Amino acid sequence: MFYPSLTMALIFFTFSMIFFIFKEKSAFLIGGYNNLSQNQKKNCDKLKMSQDFAVMFFKYSLIFFIGAIGCITVTESSFWIAFIVWIIYFAKQLKSHNTFLNKYKLK
Repeated sequence: MFYPSLTMALIFFTFSMIFFIFKEKSAFLIGGYNNLSQNQKKNCDKLKMSQDFAVMFFKYSLIFFIGAIGCITVTESSFWIAFIVWIIYFAKQLKSHNTFLNKYKLK
Protein backbone atom coordinates (compact mmCIF):
# COMPACT_ATOMS: atom_id res chain seq x y z
CA MET A 1 0.00 0.00 0.00
CA PHE A 2 3.06 2.22 -0.32
CA TYR A 3 2.25 3.43 -3.83
CA PRO A 4 -1.37 4.49 -3.19
CA SER A 5 -0.25 6.44 -0.12
CA LEU A 6 2.59 8.08 -2.00
CA THR A 7 0.27 8.91 -4.90
CA MET A 8 -2.23 10.60 -2.59
CA ALA A 9 0.61 12.53 -0.94
CA LEU A 10 1.86 13.76 -4.30
CA ILE A 11 -1.62 14.76 -5.49
CA PHE A 12 -2.31 16.80 -2.36
CA PHE A 13 1.20 18.27 -2.46
CA THR A 14 0.60 19.39 -6.05
CA PHE A 15 -2.64 21.13 -5.08
CA SER A 16 -0.85 22.76 -2.16
CA MET A 17 1.88 24.09 -4.45
CA ILE A 18 -0.72 25.46 -6.88
CA PHE A 19 -2.28 27.46 -4.05
CA PHE A 20 1.13 28.55 -2.69
CA ILE A 21 2.43 29.69 -6.08
CA PHE A 22 -0.62 31.31 -7.66
CA LYS A 23 -2.05 32.79 -4.42
CA GLU A 24 -5.11 34.95 -5.21
CA LYS A 25 -5.35 33.68 -8.79
CA SER A 26 -6.09 30.17 -7.50
CA ALA A 27 -9.19 31.26 -5.55
CA PHE A 28 -11.45 30.08 -8.38
CA LEU A 29 -10.41 26.50 -7.59
CA ILE A 30 -12.07 26.69 -4.18
CA GLY A 31 -15.48 25.07 -4.06
CA GLY A 32 -18.30 27.52 -3.49
CA TYR A 33 -16.26 30.58 -4.43
CA ASN A 34 -17.54 30.63 -8.02
CA ASN A 35 -21.14 30.58 -6.77
CA LEU A 36 -20.68 33.89 -4.97
CA SER A 37 -21.95 37.13 -6.48
CA GLN A 38 -19.42 39.74 -7.64
CA ASN A 39 -20.07 41.83 -4.51
CA GLN A 40 -19.41 38.87 -2.24
CA LYS A 41 -16.24 38.00 -4.18
CA LYS A 42 -14.96 41.56 -3.71
CA ASN A 43 -15.56 41.30 0.02
CA CYS A 44 -13.53 38.08 0.40
CA ASP A 45 -9.85 38.00 1.31
CA LYS A 46 -8.59 35.82 -1.54
CA LEU A 47 -5.00 35.77 -0.30
CA LYS A 48 -5.94 34.43 3.14
CA MET A 49 -8.34 31.96 1.54
CA SER A 50 -5.62 30.64 -0.79
CA GLN A 51 -3.07 30.42 2.00
CA ASP A 52 -5.46 28.48 4.22
CA PHE A 53 -6.25 26.01 1.46
CA ALA A 54 -2.55 25.63 0.63
CA VAL A 55 -1.77 24.77 4.25
CA MET A 56 -4.76 22.41 4.42
CA PHE A 57 -3.65 20.50 1.30
CA PHE A 58 -0.07 20.41 2.60
CA LYS A 59 -1.29 18.83 5.84
CA TYR A 60 -3.24 16.27 3.79
CA SER A 61 -0.10 15.40 1.83
CA LEU A 62 1.91 15.14 5.03
CA ILE A 63 -0.58 12.67 6.50
CA PHE A 64 -0.31 10.40 3.47
CA PHE A 65 3.47 10.80 3.22
CA ILE A 66 3.83 9.65 6.82
CA GLY A 67 1.54 6.74 5.90
CA ALA A 68 3.83 5.88 2.97
CA ILE A 69 6.91 5.96 5.20
CA GLY A 70 5.03 3.79 7.71
CA CYS A 71 4.30 1.26 4.95
CA ILE A 72 8.02 0.85 4.36
CA THR A 73 9.23 0.86 7.96
CA VAL A 74 6.40 -0.42 10.15
CA THR A 75 3.58 -2.30 8.43
CA GLU A 76 1.48 -2.27 5.28
CA SER A 77 -1.58 -1.26 7.27
CA SER A 78 -0.03 2.17 7.89
CA PHE A 79 -1.84 3.33 4.77
CA TRP A 80 -5.19 2.57 6.36
CA ILE A 81 -4.19 4.31 9.57
CA ALA A 82 -3.20 7.39 7.55
CA PHE A 83 -6.44 7.16 5.59
CA ILE A 84 -8.52 7.08 8.79
CA VAL A 85 -6.56 10.03 10.22
CA TRP A 86 -7.17 11.91 6.97
CA ILE A 87 -10.92 11.15 7.06
CA ILE A 88 -11.15 12.49 10.62
CA TYR A 89 -9.17 15.62 9.76
CA PHE A 90 -11.20 16.12 6.56
CA ALA A 91 -14.49 15.82 8.45
CA LYS A 92 -13.27 18.37 10.99
CA GLN A 93 -12.31 20.77 8.18
CA LEU A 94 -15.62 20.20 6.43
CA LYS A 95 -17.49 21.10 9.59
CA SER A 96 -15.62 24.41 9.89
CA HIS A 97 -15.98 25.06 6.14
CA ASN A 98 -19.66 25.95 6.68
CA THR A 99 -18.53 29.34 7.99
CA PHE A 100 -16.76 29.97 4.70
CA LEU A 101 -17.95 33.54 4.04
CA ASN A 102 -17.62 34.75 7.60
CA LYS A 103 -14.03 33.56 7.95
CA TYR A 104 -12.72 35.36 4.85
CA LYS A 105 -14.71 38.60 4.90
CA LEU A 106 -12.69 41.76 4.52
CA LYS A 107 -13.13 44.17 7.38
